[in-house]
Amino acid sequence: MKIGGLEKVVLNLMQAQRAGNIIEPTLFCMGSGGALIADVEGAGIPVEIFGKKLGLRPAVILRTAKLLRQHRIDVVHCHNWSGMVYGALGARLARIRAVVYTAHGAKTAADWRQGVFLRLGLLQRWIAVSEDARRVAVEHAGGSAQTVQAVINGVDLSLYEARGNRDRIRSELGIDSREYVFGIVARLTDAKDHIGLIEAFGRAFGNRDDVSLLIVGDGELRSQVERAAGASTSRIRIAGSRQDIPDVLAAMDVFVLSSHTEGLAITLLEAGAAGLPTVATDAGGNTEVVLDGETGLVVAPRDPDALSKAMTWIDTHREDAVRLGIAARNRVIENFSIESMARRYQEIYVDALQKK
Repeated sequence: MKIGGLEKVVLNLMQAQRAGNIIEPTLFCMGSGGALIADVEGAGIPVEIFGKKLGLRPAVILRTAKLLRQHRIDVVHCHNWSGMVYGALGARLARIRAVVYTAHGAKTAADWRQGVFLRLGLLQRWIAVSEDARRVAVEHAGGSAQTVQAVINGVDLSLYEARGNRDRIRSELGIDSREYVFGIVARLTDAKDHIGLIEAFGRAFGNRDDVSLLIVGDGELRSQVERAAGASTSRIRIAGSRQDIPDVLAAMDVFVLSSHTEGLAITLLEAGAAGLPTVATDAGGNTEVVLDGETGLVVAPRDPDALSKAMTWIDTHREDAVRLGIAARNRVIENFSIESMARRYQEIYVDALQKK
C-alpha cells in the first residue's frame, strides 16, 4: 500500500464499501505495508500485513487460508498477480469459491497465467480496469468477451470540489504566482516516460522563466529523472512522493501524462476531477478518459516532439485550456465517480456468490 494508482483505487473502493454499510472489507496486504495503511486503518478497516518476501512462498498461502477463515470472508477480491496467487489459492483451501480478480494495467492484463487460473476454476470473475485492457486480456491472455469484464476506476469527487491550498503549495515548492505550471503525478518508472516529458518540456519552454514543470512521485528512476531535469532547465521541480494530491493538483495549471503503457490511470481521473486540462499519450485506457480536443489533447507515446507541440498549444491558448478543464471535470463527474465503481463491484460480488 505504497502511494500509487492501484493502491489508491483499492483504498477508495474499500472506503466507499465501508461507507455503504453493506460490505465489510478487510485488507490483506501481501507486502510490508506502506504509506496508505494509515488511511485504511483510519477508515476502520481491519488490516493483515504479510510482509511476504520475493518468490513463491507456500507458507503464505496457508496463512492466507487461515486468516480468511478467521475473518469469515465471503468474497475474495484479488488485485494483480501476487494477490491473485495467494488470494485464489488461499480461498480454495478455505473453501471460498467466490473469487474476483482485477488486473490493473494493460501489461498485467496480457499475462497468460490469468487464463490458467480461470480455467482451473480458481477465479469466478476476471476484471480489467479499461476497455483497452479488456481487449488485451481477450487477445493475449486467454480471456473471452464472456469471461472478462471492464470496471472503470473511480475517484472521490468530494476531495476536488475546492481548488485546495494553491498558494501554500506553490510557496512550499518555490513556484512563483506568475508561473504557468505543467505537472505530472506518477511513479518514476520507465512506463511513465518522465525522460521524454522532460525533453518535450525543454524543447517547448527551455528559455522561458514563466513556465515550469512540476514532477510529483518517486521510484527507481529518480536519479535518472533528476539528472535529466538538471540538464534541461531550472524550471523543472521534482517534489517526490506526496499524499496531498488534491492540493498539489490545485497548484498546477495543466496536467501531463507521458506514459507509454497504462491500464486506466487514476491520476488522469484526479486531474479531471480537479478541473485541469490534460495532455496525455494514446496509451492503454488514457483515451477513455481524455477526449482529444474536448477535455484535453492526446498525442502519440514516446514522441517528445508531439508532446512539446501539444504543451505549446496549451500555453498559447490558455482560455481554451480553461474550457477543456471544465469539460474534463464534468466528464469525470458523469462517468468516473468512486460510487459508481463501488456499485459495479458490489453487483459482481453478489453475482459471484450466487453462481459459485
